[in-house]
Amino acid sequence: MKQLNCSKIIMLSVLLCFGIFSGCNRSHSSKEFVKVSTNGIMVDTSKLINMLNTKFKADTVLKYFGPGTHSFYMVVGRGADSDHLTYLFTRNIGLIGVSSPEVLIRDILQIGSHGSLFEQGFFDNDKIFRVRNTTDKVIGVYEIRIGIDNAKRVIYPWTVDTPDLDKYQPKFYGNYKRNEFSSNSFPRALIGGYEELSKKISYPEEARKLGVSGRIMVTAFVDETGNVVGTQLSHGIGFGCDEVALAAVRLIKFYPSDFGKSEVILPIDFALEYVGTSFDLTSTKFKFDPAEKTNNISFNLVNIGKLPSPDSKTFIYLYIDKKLAFASIIPKVKKEVVFWTRWDKVTKGVHEYTISIDPLNNLKETNRNNNIVAGTFEVK
Repeated sequence: MKQLNCSKIIMLSVLLCFGIFSGCNRSHSSKEFVKVSTNGIMVDTSKLINMLNTKFKADTVLKYFGPGTHSFYMVVGRGADSDHLTYLFTRNIGLIGVSSPEVLIRDILQIGSHGSLFEQGFFDNDKIFRVRNTTDKVIGVYEIRIGIDNAKRVIYPWTVDTPDLDKYQPKFYGNYKRNEFSSNSFPRALIGGYEELSKKISYPEEARKLGVSGRIMVTAFVDETGNVVGTQLSHGIGFGCDEVALAAVRLIKFYPSDFGKSEVILPIDFALEYVGTSFDLTSTKFKFDPAEKTNNISFNLVNIGKLPSPDSKTFIYLYIDKKLAFASIIPKVKKEVVFWTRWDKVTKGVHEYTISIDPLNNLKETNRNNNIVAGTFEVK
């Protein structure tokens, strides 16, 4: 049985010298308003900072982002009652419809409890925002930055700015349209793995000095031959890292696909320091047994690291002949877990299988080279 280890999802870790910064450059009285967008919105900066400090305490920042300097976004709009303003936090501005105002409006106006600070609307009961002479549903989009270390010390104070929304639009290098690319296709494997991508990335000096870290999400639009013909930034961390990541993704190449053009989501992690995970998931066994009447396919998920993998809600996928045959949530793995499933489309000949483990790297595993395992088996 022939096996080939490939990597679809990229994780880049970069060593940084960790500098400590603290304090805030300016103070604001509670009645001071500063105009921060061209849409006629006025912001009570003192109330805004108080609100951020209340909702995003040190423990909360570490929970959602980890240590380092990070960015997320706030959208301000009108509720169904025009007398009320609503604000919403999101980590992926490119995924909530920057190119579609209708989607953005729909998201910001939906008030509900989702057990999270993100993608949940809040009424502006504290009157942080003031709007004059506008009927726009979406009033403003803001990029928010905060930096904190493992000791819960502020290393970069709260900053609120208007982001360049144009950089979150898809960019194509040729005559292509987004609807030509499938987002649910067979996983694409990157030639050379994440090492090839890491060779094309240098850490921006500004980010290095400020101790910036975090995850950038880039969508690569890949043609049939494996060339990246377009990119879109879904989540950025600023300080020059976004531009470096986008430029690097444009230079990589994937293996060709029989299923046409596709989208590949690439999480690229910039880290303050390299910290290897103590677990390492891969698959080493695949078996087709025609004598088994119920479950004729079995394969394993093994942990070749020193400690068990964490509990998660991420998935492992099995494809046979490039079609999804099985999916399951990945359990905590100490040494080995075996999965069983039934494959009904049994025909004679040689068949291809691909096992894709945690494709979006929700487990934040360090070694991504062995998370896509491919091989062949024969039915006689």
